[in-house]
Amino acid sequence: MGNKKIILSGESRKIIDELMVLLNFSRPQMVEFSLSKGLSIANGPTEIQSFDLSTKWEFGESIIDGSEYLLYKHLIINEQQRSLSEEEVSKYMGNYIELGCRKLKELMTNKSSIEDLRLALLK
Repeated sequence: MGNKKIILSGESRKIIDELMVLLNFSRPQMVEFSLSKGLSIANGPTEIQSFDLSTKWEFGESIIDGSEYLLYKHLIINEQQRSLSEEEVSKYMGNYIELGCRKLKELMTNKSSIEDLRLALLK
Protein backbone atom coordinates (compact mmCIF):
# COMPACT_ATOMS: atom_id res chain seq x y z
CA MET A 1 0.00 0.00 0.00
CA GLY A 2 1.38 3.38 -1.00
CA ASN A 3 0.53 6.73 -2.48
CA LYS A 4 -1.07 7.08 -5.88
CA LYS A 5 0.46 9.29 -8.55
CA ILE A 6 0.91 12.83 -7.21
CA ILE A 7 1.40 15.97 -9.29
CA LEU A 8 3.28 18.88 -7.78
CA SER A 9 4.32 22.26 -9.13
CA GLY A 10 7.73 22.88 -10.65
CA GLU A 11 8.37 25.34 -7.84
CA SER A 12 7.99 22.57 -5.26
CA ARG A 13 10.44 20.42 -7.16
CA LYS A 14 13.01 23.23 -7.10
CA ILE A 15 12.51 23.69 -3.37
CA ILE A 16 12.82 19.95 -2.71
CA ASP A 17 15.95 19.70 -4.88
CA GLU A 18 17.56 22.68 -3.16
CA LEU A 19 16.81 21.35 0.32
CA MET A 20 18.01 17.87 -0.64
CA VAL A 21 21.45 19.32 -1.32
CA LEU A 22 21.51 21.52 1.78
CA LEU A 23 20.32 18.83 4.18
CA ASN A 24 21.82 15.79 2.45
CA PHE A 25 18.42 14.06 2.22
CA SER A 26 17.21 11.69 -0.48
CA ARG A 27 14.23 12.77 -2.59
CA PRO A 28 11.77 10.41 -0.80
CA GLN A 29 12.98 11.70 2.57
CA MET A 30 12.56 15.31 1.44
CA VAL A 31 9.05 14.62 0.10
CA GLU A 32 8.07 13.04 3.43
CA PHE A 33 9.65 15.93 5.33
CA SER A 34 7.66 18.41 3.23
CA LEU A 35 4.47 16.44 3.84
CA SER A 36 5.16 16.38 7.57
CA LYS A 37 5.79 20.13 7.63
CA GLY A 38 2.60 20.77 5.65
CA LEU A 39 0.55 18.69 8.07
CA SER A 40 2.21 20.35 11.08
CA ILE A 41 1.09 23.84 9.99
CA ALA A 42 -2.48 22.76 9.15
CA ASN A 43 -5.32 24.01 11.30
CA GLY A 44 -8.27 21.74 10.69
CA PRO A 45 -10.12 20.96 7.48
CA THR A 46 -8.90 22.79 4.39
CA GLU A 47 -9.77 22.98 0.75
CA ILE A 48 -7.25 21.77 -1.79
CA GLN A 49 -5.41 24.83 -3.02
CA SER A 50 -4.46 25.32 -6.63
CA PHE A 51 -0.82 25.89 -7.46
CA ASP A 52 0.83 26.85 -10.73
CA LEU A 53 1.15 23.58 -12.61
CA SER A 54 2.43 25.10 -15.86
CA THR A 55 5.66 23.29 -15.06
CA LYS A 56 4.45 20.27 -13.18
CA TRP A 57 6.34 17.50 -11.49
CA GLU A 58 4.74 14.11 -11.36
CA PHE A 59 6.11 11.41 -9.14
CA GLY A 60 5.03 7.83 -9.24
CA GLU A 61 3.23 5.57 -6.94
CA SER A 62 4.60 4.32 -3.65
CA ILE A 63 7.27 6.97 -3.01
CA ILE A 64 5.61 6.91 0.42
CA ASP A 65 4.54 3.37 1.23
CA GLY A 66 3.94 0.85 3.97
CA SER A 67 3.42 2.06 7.50
CA GLU A 68 4.51 5.62 6.63
CA TYR A 69 1.75 5.87 4.03
CA LEU A 70 -0.81 4.53 6.50
CA LEU A 71 0.33 7.05 9.12
CA TYR A 72 0.11 10.02 6.74
CA LYS A 73 -3.21 8.80 5.36
CA HIS A 74 -4.78 8.75 8.81
CA LEU A 75 -3.22 12.09 9.77
CA ILE A 76 -4.81 13.60 6.64
CA ILE A 77 -8.19 11.98 7.38
CA ASN A 78 -7.97 13.24 10.95
CA GLU A 79 -7.07 16.74 9.76
CA GLN A 80 -9.98 16.79 7.30
CA GLN A 81 -12.35 15.31 9.91
CA ARG A 82 -14.16 13.11 7.38
CA SER A 83 -13.74 9.91 5.40
CA LEU A 84 -11.67 10.22 2.23
CA SER A 85 -11.27 7.97 -0.79
CA GLU A 86 -7.78 6.88 -1.84
CA GLU A 87 -7.88 9.42 -4.67
CA GLU A 88 -8.80 12.23 -2.27
CA VAL A 89 -6.03 11.16 0.10
CA SER A 90 -3.51 11.48 -2.75
CA LYS A 91 -4.83 14.93 -3.68
CA TYR A 92 -4.62 16.14 -0.09
CA MET A 93 -1.18 14.56 0.23
CA GLY A 94 -0.01 16.62 -2.75
CA ASN A 95 -1.61 19.72 -1.24
CA TYR A 96 0.16 19.25 2.09
CA ILE A 97 3.49 18.60 0.32
CA GLU A 98 3.03 21.88 -1.60
CA LEU A 99 2.20 23.77 1.60
CA GLY A 100 5.15 22.19 3.40
CA CYS A 101 7.53 23.11 0.58
CA ARG A 102 6.47 26.73 0.72
CA LYS A 103 6.86 26.83 4.51
CA LEU A 104 10.31 25.24 4.25
CA LYS A 105 11.33 27.78 1.59
CA GLU A 106 10.13 30.60 3.84
CA LEU A 107 12.23 29.23 6.70
CA MET A 108 15.21 28.75 4.39
CA THR A 109 15.17 32.35 3.14
CA ASN A 110 14.88 33.76 6.66
CA LYS A 111 17.91 31.97 8.10
CA SER A 112 21.52 33.08 7.82
CA SER A 113 23.40 29.82 8.36
CA ILE A 114 22.90 26.10 7.80
CA GLU A 115 22.84 25.47 11.57
CA ASP A 116 20.07 28.03 12.01
CA LEU A 117 18.18 26.43 9.12
CA ARG A 118 18.33 22.94 10.59
CA LEU A 119 17.06 24.16 13.94
CA ALA A 120 14.28 26.20 12.34
CA LEU A 121 13.13 23.26 10.20
CA LEU A 122 12.63 21.11 13.28
CA LYS A 123 10.30 23.60 14.96
